Amino acid sequence: MSNTKLGNYRWKICSLKFFATTIYYIERQILSLTWNDFIAAEFNWTNNDYDNITSLFFIFYATS
Repeated sequence: MSNTKLGNYRWKICSLKFFATTIYYIERQILSLTWNDFIAAEFNWTNNDYDNITSLFFIFYATS
């Protein structure tokens, strides 16, 4: 593989990781803003469920 192809490939991977991390962050923020008003009431979830969901978001942050 030539050096320019490898450099472009690296930037594509870097941008994909950036957008994935941004989407995770936005999803977690929306979840925290709508938790009490909409999500918990509609699905009958408790605060422990919210803790589990946010923990999973942090695990996915660490692995991405």
